[in-house]
Amino acid sequence: MRWVDFMATMPHDAVRRSGEVIEDSRVIDDNKPGQTLTDQIKPSVLESRDHLTSILQSVEDGVFVQDQAGVIVYANQPAANLLNAGTPLDLHGTSIDDLFQRFDLLDPAGAQLTIADLPVRAIFTGAPSARRTIIRRNRDSSDERWWIFSASPVRDDDGQVRHVVCIIRDATDRVQGVRANARLAAIVASSSDAIVGKTLDAIITNWNPAAERLYGYAAEEAVGQSISILVPPERLDELSSIMARLRAGEHLNTFESVRIRKDGTKLDVSLTISPIRDQDGRIIGASTIARNVTEQRRAQDALRLLAEAGDVLGASLDYETTLANVAQLIVPRLADWCSVNVVDESGTPTPLALTHSDPEKAKWGISLQKQIAQGNDESSDMMRVVQTGEALIYNEITDDLLVAAAKSPEHLEAMRSIGMRSGMVLPMMTRGRVVGTLTLVYAESGRVYRDDEIELAKEICRRAAIAVDNARLYAEAQRAAQAREDFLLTASHELRTPLTIVKATTQMVSRYLNQSEPDRSRIFSMITRLQGEIGRLEALTSDLLDAARIQRGRFELHPEPCDLVDLIQDVVTTLDITGFRQPDHRIVIDAGRPVSGFWDSTRLRQVIDNLVSNALKFSPNGGEICIRVRSDDDTVILEVEDEGIGIDPVEAAALFQPFERGASVRHSIGGVGLGLYITRQIVDAHGGTISLDSKPGSGSRFTISLPTTFPATDHAPAH
Repeated sequence: MRWVDFMATMPHDAVRRSGEVIEDSRVIDDNKPGQTLTDQIKPSVLESRDHLTSILQSVEDGVFVQDQAGVIVYANQPAANLLNAGTPLDLHGTSIDDLFQRFDLLDPAGAQLTIADLPVRAIFTGAPSARRTIIRRNRDSSDERWWIFSASPVRDDDGQVRHVVCIIRDATDRVQGVRANARLAAIVASSSDAIVGKTLDAIITNWNPAAERLYGYAAEEAVGQSISILVPPERLDELSSIMARLRAGEHLNTFESVRIRKDGTKLDVSLTISPIRDQDGRIIGASTIARNVTEQRRAQDALRLLAEAGDVLGASLDYETTLANVAQLIVPRLADWCSVNVVDESGTPTPLALTHSDPEKAKWGISLQKQIAQGNDESSDMMRVVQTGEALIYNEITDDLLVAAAKSPEHLEAMRSIGMRSGMVLPMMTRGRVVGTLTLVYAESGRVYRDDEIELAKEICRRAAIAVDNARLYAEAQRAAQAREDFLLTASHELRTPLTIVKATTQMVSRYLNQSEPDRSRIFSMITRLQGEIGRLEALTSDLLDAARIQRGRFELHPEPCDLVDLIQDVVTTLDITGFRQPDHRIVIDAGRPVSGFWDSTRLRQVIDNLVSNALKFSPNGGEICIRVRSDDDTVILEVEDEGIGIDPVEAAALFQPFERGASVRHSIGGVGLGLYITRQIVDAHGGTISLDSKPGSGSRFTISLPTTFPATDHAPAH
């Protein structure tokens, strides 16, 4: 059937119906005499047909018509293109079954379809219209297109379907666009970076899940709000500048800023902001990609602080100054308040520095610190840290903690006024001992210490402890060097004096022996003096050798059963013989007999000799030297007490170090500073202890505790 015949059969064609009804009526139009009405209508029909054809050829959708037998009687050019035909005439007379045999047909889910599943068949089974989305795949090229296939019937006057009008719309681009948008939406939704869309008025239009996680607002809470809800008040000018630059079409490359979460906490973020344009190129909004760089910034700040602290700590051996400078570095980066204490030789923490960003508050804090004298309180947190070496961390400082720590109502009021939120007391520890403490407090900033900040503070403490230890070791080395220099000067003097006496005395003895009648008693007195000076030389030489053996770890003991009281009597007798004891000295022995043990008798005699000689030497005005011995189970206690000049307790601890002597007697009383050092080494090697109790002007008391059995360890003492 030709296209004109199809047009003639269209039931809605009023011209056709009028023509059939009045074809022979011979009604004459007054304006066109001699023509029937049908003759007058035919040109109009042709014009309508041509006009409709023109319309169908100009549409983008493919349109074709098939008859009851499935033969195509009409097609437009888009239909020919979609069905892989050259022109519409190539489709005329073609069976739709044959036409679709060259394609694979699928539904959107990928299931196979047949020609019977096309909407055309539904029309012939009585459906008023039919529509279906299908995938058409070319078997030769594997080209795949998405079609929206719809069909409508053309009925005759009896209501019978004479033709089916089929319309194919190619939705491939739209499907691909939808898929692309879906992929883009999936990418945006799964992105670990917050992606936020906003209008040029800074109103939020899009909010992905990462934005919810980053900022704490759900999408329904954020969309429609101003982006200013994320901007700290002090950075609102930054927001105005950003929006102005976006309106100008500027792309804002990655930069860092600060944003605020729903809960009020601040975040360091890396931002990239780009304008959004419509299809005409007009700027209609902006997209922001935000990445949380808070941890990265914290790590960078921590490394920077450690580097700066290291530079300060390594700049000088004056650890007091360097620790104070480190405290200045810490505030306010790691604390609102920072307090540094150093531990002295007695184990007491002494305040060194207290800092705050406000100098007036720092002065007030120092004054409060002096008033409470917390370092001397055995129950204080600081003393607990010094004694245990364990850090105290208070993630949250409650009022109950303040009440428990307060020394007085005034102290409690002062602590409350600080507004402490979080804090810690950390030990500065090196080589197993605490050399200081570091106290950090967050107060007015409202911050709470995180784990990474605690570790950072501990690392600063470790480095500070090493700096303090190095400075003290250096000072000790300097003192040791000075002590050795003093020792050499003293030793040379101590050696020269008896040698000079020996030389002079031998010369005198020689002269007296050359006399015709020498004075034997005088010669005997001079020989006795020679023996005393030689004894001094022997003792000094012995001390020097012992000190060398100790330093080399070759100091050995040879224990045997012996009586301590007998050893004391021997030492006192020897001192009397050599004339070391002056007439104003009284030696009292308070001991039961016997007091036996398993000791090196030679070395123990050396200990007693050192202590008693020391008591005699440092009692230049005479007085009583009391030697006490008492037994306590398997332990023997030996005390040597004098009424001499005594010594400052601060200097007392150093007396047991080599070449150390009290500052007050260094230039007035002879000695090289080895006696007490060797004494302690001998006592330690026996498994005992030695202590000194003394005050200037009140004499001294040395106390030795010795086990009666020799320890089953190496004979060489530690040094």
